[in-house]
Amino acid sequence: MDPTALGTTLPRHWGRPVGDGDVIHVPIPSDTPAKTLAPAIVQALRAAVAETFTDLFERGYVAESCVRVDGTSAAYVFVAAGTQEAAPRIHQAAR
Repeated sequence: MDPTALGTTLPRHWGRPVGDGDVIHVPIPSDTPAKTLAPAIVQALRAAVAETFTDLFERGYVAESCVRVDGTSAAYVFVAAGTQEAAPRIHQAAR
């Protein structure tokens, strides 16, 4: 999956996995959410990120990198364990 496809990611998608297969992205705010979002939203985002990361780690994914998507979002890039060779394609597409 090309991270530029995440350019339409909305804040409601932050913290939730995007994609399937060997490469999964987890979009997050590109700025510190505590500065700009209500406390209840920040807590919900933290819970979503923790739940998603835990699920991905339990399924055997490893965090490979984090790339900026646009002015408001970034995305953690997770790859299935043993398939890190997929990651350079993601990094190239993000440039």
